[in-house]
Amino acid sequence: MRHISIKSKLYVMTLIGALGLMGVLALAVWCLVTFRVNGPLYHRIMQDKDIVADVLPPPMYIIEAYLTLHEADETKSSLRIAELQAHVSKLEQDYRDRYRYWDSQFHDDPSLRSALLERSYAPADRFFKIAREEYFPARLRGDITAHDILRGKLRDAYEEHRARINETVELARARAELTESESANRINFWMRTLLVVSVAAALGLTILSWSLTRSVLRSTSVLIDRVEQLAQKDADLTARVSIDSRDEMQRLAEGINRIIEKIQLLVEQTQAGQEIMIHSEKMLSVGGLAAGMAHEINNPLAGMLQNAQVVLNRFQSDIDANLHAAEASGTTMQAIRSYTKQRGILEMLQDIRTSGERAADVVAKMLAFSRDGDNKRQLHSLAKLLDEAVELAHSDYDLKKGCDFERIEFVREYADDVPAIWCRGSEIQQVVLNLIRNAAYAFQLREPCVESPRITVRIRRQAQSAVIEVEDNGPGIPEEIRKRIFEPFFTTRNPQEGTGMGLFVSYFIIMENHGGTISVDSKPGAGTRFVVTLPIQPEH
Repeated sequence: MRHISIKSKLYVMTLIGALGLMGVLALAVWCLVTFRVNGPLYHRIMQDKDIVADVLPPPMYIIEAYLTLHEADETKSSLRIAELQAHVSKLEQDYRDRYRYWDSQFHDDPSLRSALLERSYAPADRFFKIAREEYFPARLRGDITAHDILRGKLRDAYEEHRARINETVELARARAELTESESANRINFWMRTLLVVSVAAALGLTILSWSLTRSVLRSTSVLIDRVEQLAQKDADLTARVSIDSRDEMQRLAEGINRIIEKIQLLVEQTQAGQEIMIHSEKMLSVGGLAAGMAHEINNPLAGMLQNAQVVLNRFQSDIDANLHAAEASGTTMQAIRSYTKQRGILEMLQDIRTSGERAADVVAKMLAFSRDGDNKRQLHSLAKLLDEAVELAHSDYDLKKGCDFERIEFVREYADDVPAIWCRGSEIQQVVLNLIRNAAYAFQLREPCVESPRITVRIRRQAQSAVIEVEDNGPGIPEEIRKRIFEPFFTTRNPQEGTGMGLFVSYFIIMENHGGTISVDSKPGAGTRFVVTLPIQPEH
């Protein structure tokens, strides 16, 4: 019954109720028609009673005819005898009419037909025939044999007819009693049948009603409990409603589960939004600190580079001030240059200058990455953005704590047909930097590290989109992790190492801020490839 829908149960209940009601009404109507007054059964019972009533006392036709013959035997008037003869003829005609009526009624009872019609009719027919052909002709002639005929043949025929009538009465009584008994049995049978049909219909409706009520109440109780749990402050949004049925209540449970999933998604998105806001605020703070630190670092760097250049110029240039200073010190510029060359002082100064320039370049890139003004969309070269992201990755201290980041080979594959696109440069760099960090972290998962770690950064065009690919030859990502890799707060790292927001923020930046797509293709042991697609379109 659990697999039958509530609608089907209601239809079956309605059908059983209608059929039961129709059956009860049909039986009731049939019983009323059959057992009513003037109905078939009543007619049969009254017919048997009519037979008894007609033959007990014996039919008036034979009795009256027999008495009329006695009167004719005693009268001497020929005219009166003729009148009596006509009266007997009239009685004979009435008897024959009555015979034809009963002959049409007894097709279903051969014994009663034989007793009433065949056996009793023969002596009656003989009686009227003797009276008509023998008695009255002799009586009208004044023949004395008429008296003998009345006392002899007519009396014998009359007595025989009465005997046959007595047999008919017994049969009619037996038949009437049998008919009444059968009628009573039939009435009892059909009344019981009517009761059984009514009880069966009521029982069927009761069972279906109980099943439907039990199913609905049980499912409703589960749904109410789950909704009350959801109303609590610390509701568990991971639990789902489970109902063991396949009716509308299961569909309602599935709908509630979908609502719970949406609520869970909204809660996660809200939490993720809060984390993004916190992350953005932190980035703003870090950006401000980085900008301040960059300015503070740039000043001594500028002095260091300037002074290194001045020292190089004073060692290498033959200007008058250098020559006079050397002569005043009791030496020459040639001797000083020979000394600095033999001691490698010039190379050291050049290294100081090169390192300072590199530090200044890193500070400049950090300053550009942390600037607020880049939040507006501008035309950017993807190749330049990716190169700067790779350089920033080389400066990331966290990446150097695992395997030696300098061992990672970076391969750049930039197509020439990719134009500059409108985007937020710092955000695209942040996405690429996150992908590089994940690739570097993947190399640390294996002990020892991958022998020849390689990260390939590609740029290509696909129709009206620019495609960025970041691919590594690391250990790959298992399927169960790959399905959840863009979920907020999902991470395989220790809580101290990551919050699980990096790839979610990247997903948000590409999907929401730039209208693009980001996906991952990976198999365990076959490396990982992230694919970012950005639309190529003018800024509106």
